Amino acid sequence: PATPEKPVAKQGLKKTVARRLRDFGPILGPLKLSYRTGSRLLDRLTLSPSVRDRLSRPFLRDLETLIADQNIQDPDKIRREVARSFAWVGWREGSLSDPDIFSEFVSVKGLEHVQHARDNGQGVILCLVTTRFKGLYKFIPELREKPLGTIANLTPDRIEFYGMGPLAQKTGGKASYTVPSARVAQIHNAHRLLAQQGTVGIFMDAFDGPGGISLPFLGRIRPFRPGIAELALDTNSVVIPVEHWLHDEGRVTIEFKPPFTVTGETRDEKVLSLMIQQAASLEEIWRGNPGQMNDEAIRRQLNLPKA
Repeated sequence: PATPEKPVAKQGLKKTVARRLRDFGPILGPLKLSYRTGSRLLDRLTLSPSVRDRLSRPFLRDLETLIADQNIQDPDKIRREVARSFAWVGWREGSLSDPDIFSEFVSVKGLEHVQHARDNGQGVILCLVTTRFKGLYKFIPELREKPLGTIANLTPDRIEFYGMGPLAQKTGGKASYTVPSARVAQIHNAHRLLAQQGTVGIFMDAFDGPGGISLPFLGRIRPFRPGIAELALDTNSVVIPVEHWLHDEGRVTIEFKPPFTVTGETRDEKVLSLMIQQAASLEEIWRGNPGQMNDEAIRRQLNLPKA
């Protein structure tokens, strides 16, 4: 006789369905809700504490630690923001890739900073933050008028390729042979794009590790590497930090902040000035928007030593 299906299998199926809903959104077979309807549904679901916990379960403990660590005054608001931004990311990005939906639901501010750089014949380095919406900038029509690319994160056990200057030599940088060939190809591609007045996105909170400088950051000590600063100086590019917000009904704001200003006489002084501005910008974004950081960014922050 056939062996009856074990309850574990049913539980596994429930977990699979829950995970697909959390990651991919309201898409089951041929059924796909419109972006507006799906966003409203998610807003309503996240009003329930039990649903919020379920949606953010993969890093719920880290979230609660962050709330206590930063002494957040409205923890329920943060819990809802995290659940809403963590869920249905693939569905949201897939929906917003449609130009009509993007233009209706995404508000873009500060693009004049990009245009000013292009008018001056310069490339643009976008300092991105590891939120759930970090990839939406690539759908902005004005950015697609010029070459557009992204530099992937460095793994923790690699020496940063950019760190070739005197400052890097003093703080632990090593020669480029310590970097995989694919990484070197990315750097060459970044130089090529910037030389064409293009745009390159780099995650400014992902350049941690040995070397660089360590600065106070939200009550902890965070290391910052010279990579973005050195790339900007080597290519005469403008560095512009970018912030994202997810609002009710799936509306998103992408804001290009004022560019960093290069100060100092020597190259070391110029690199240091850009690194300090990067740290200040990252802290400002974190303070104003902790509920939309992804699990990797939250975990990285909590693993830093206390100041």
